[in-house]
Amino acid sequence: MNKYWTILIFLAFTAFTAVWYVSRPRFGYVNLKEVFENFTFTQKLRGDLKVVKAARMRQLDSLNFELNLVSKKLNSKYSNELAAYYQMKREEYIVKEEEVMSSNADLTQQYDDQIHAQLESYLSDFGKEKDYDFLFGTESIGTILYARDRFNATKEATKYINNRFSSTNK
Repeated sequence: MNKYWTILIFLAFTAFTAVWYVSRPRFGYVNLKEVFENFTFTQKLRGDLKVVKAARMRQLDSLNFELNLVSKKLNSKYSNELAAYYQMKREEYIVKEEEVMSSNADLTQQYDDQIHAQLESYLSDFGKEKDYDFLFGTESIGTILYARDRFNATKEATKYINNRFSSTNK
């Protein structure tokens, strides 16, 4: 009879352990800065932003070149008419420069918002598909102060989101 109790207790313990193992929560964390930097969409939009900024800078450089020419003429031969024209061009340059800086900041924010929205969606899908119960995000000063490397899902998440992005943008 002791043999049956031993077997019964062993089976109960094994069943309990199996149920606990299967039902325990799965945790992971993702280094958001690393995922953001390695996201293909981030790299694409940063390339696009660089092109737009360069075009805008060419416009500013053109205005600056014209302003320098007028300045040289003014230095060599002063006239009230030329001084007024120089002042008008200088003000035009300042307004354009402020407009370019503001537009660049707005576009950068717009692109970052698009990237964050896409990341949020993909990381949510990643957590569901990979059967995570909790997926935490961390940055340089995040809410996770320590975690074992076995919980780090950054590389897996980066691969997943880049595959998702590539498959939806073919």
